[in-house]
Amino acid sequence: MRWLTALLWLSLLLGGCSNSSDPGAPPPRLTIIPPQLSPTPPPVTPLAPRNTPMAAPASTSIPRPRARVANGGNLRSEPRLADETILAQVCPEDELAILAEEQAADIRWVQIEVLQIRGNCSDTRAQPAMIGWLSSVLIGPITPVAGGDPAPAEPPPVAAAPEPTALPTSTAPAPSPPPPTAEPPTPIPPTPTPSVRPFTESGQLVPLNGWLVSEEAPPVALSGDARLIARGSPPDGDGTLQMWDTDTGTLLQTLEWDAPQYSVALNRTGTRLAASLGNSSVAVWNTDTWRLAAMLIPPREAQGATNPTGLAFSADSQLFAHEVTNGVAVWALESSVLLGVLPTTLRQTVLTFAPDGSLLVVANATSNFAEVWDMATATLRYTLDLPVRQVAFTPDGTQLAVAADGTLALYQAQDGALLSVLDPTNSRTTAMAYAPDGRLLAVAPAFQLQVWRIPEATLATSQEVSLNALAFTADGRELVGVLGAAGVVRRWQVGGATAAIPADPPQLAQVRAPSSLYREPRATGNDLPQLCSGDQVELLQRRGDWWQVRVASLTEAACATPRPELRTTGWLSRRVVEQ
Repeated sequence: MRWLTALLWLSLLLGGCSNSSDPGAPPPRLTIIPPQLSPTPPPVTPLAPRNTPMAAPASTSIPRPRARVANGGNLRSEPRLADETILAQVCPEDELAILAEEQAADIRWVQIEVLQIRGNCSDTRAQPAMIGWLSSVLIGPITPVAGGDPAPAEPPPVAAAPEPTALPTSTAPAPSPPPPTAEPPTPIPPTPTPSVRPFTESGQLVPLNGWLVSEEAPPVALSGDARLIARGSPPDGDGTLQMWDTDTGTLLQTLEWDAPQYSVALNRTGTRLAASLGNSSVAVWNTDTWRLAAMLIPPREAQGATNPTGLAFSADSQLFAHEVTNGVAVWALESSVLLGVLPTTLRQTVLTFAPDGSLLVVANATSNFAEVWDMATATLRYTLDLPVRQVAFTPDGTQLAVAADGTLALYQAQDGALLSVLDPTNSRTTAMAYAPDGRLLAVAPAFQLQVWRIPEATLATSQEVSLNALAFTADGRELVGVLGAAGVVRRWQVGGATAAIPADPPQLAQVRAPSSLYREPRATGNDLPQLCSGDQVELLQRRGDWWQVRVASLTEAACATPRPELRTTGWLSRRVVEQ
């Protein structure tokens, strides 16, 4: 391709392709180190050629803990004791796969999939492949499985009436070393007991276990088709990466990694996961096999970026861009060849490729401009003189939606000519996404979700919610978002360019002790508004031991001054909020 050849030429001109003192020397071959430490790293497995389907790995099934039914009982649609939640009956010796666990009131619930049924204890019999929730007292011992879903072992004796105790937390056994000619170990078993609720209906809020790992929001990313969510670990987290299925709320994989991830990114189809590590390096995994596909290490002069955020795959995953200390590095992903470093001065960036890979937008909300780079010539095409926070290309690549502090506008993608202004009051946008047909644009400004009709340039619907990621499903019928620091996944059924997205009533809570309303999630600040016992607030998002709230009502009595105005937002300690 013409632009790819030009980038190769630029890399030679900049001398950014190699750590060698010879600026024209080819880049060194990279040794890929898998997430599981081993004395000798396995050889690099090259990615499949463009437009060639990847060969299926020897075993790509996700291992799941197994168990048998010890006492017959009700299989329920959700972890709740009610007649309307009963789906079917399970019988002793039925074989189960364990999907998740959740504590509700005094009952430990287990989400299971029926693998095989034994006998017939009821007319409303559960059938293989059914998924639902069982009380833990109905299930025998859980057996972790090291790989795949092999045939279960001999059934354990049926317990007559086990006491209602919590299920034991199982850990995956250490993998045995492979024979000399065998492939490296395939998928790492996921965490066996995540607390996950299934998506039972469109628009329901579903918390995902483990997303709140610190008082700082963990980095998250949605695949371009909204099927998968990647969750990374902030600098003070545990270093793990997780992959979730947005349709079922299932934890698909947990990767142990010994370094924090400053940001994460998924390609359009979710087959590649990238994580920004220390020293400006980026690890890229193949999510079909969960083997490390590339370790992108920039030249020494480009290393050392502070908290790099910018990561971007091109739509065809042929190009990959990430922030380095002296600009934005662009790689040919299949060969792990550094094509060049775009010499931008912007840092803490948001990077976005045009659908055909011809343009790359580099934005930073703290700067008063954004840059649009031409990938064919590796030159700056034009700048947008705005404090740009997010951008999104139309699916055909002809227009560019730009969300900046003070405007939400549409531009001509090729030359930056202004086409129309949708919202002159837009501010603090955290996510944007076009529907596949380009007729809807979802935008997440401060504490809102807006859906705009394009090209009519009219607002279809708006509701109050705080989001940090957005994507439409491939068929355009649903919109998926990730809410704030709590890592809550939300789905909406869209239904077309004229359909309104229903808004949920706000979750209200009462203040149970006088407290200041803080400007940020820590106890600092002067002359702060004071909330009193009995005041009501709307819960917006949780961050560690803090709730971000909006004032809903105030009692007549004043415990201190000054008192806040209605609809004022701020932060409260969880200790003073009664949910």
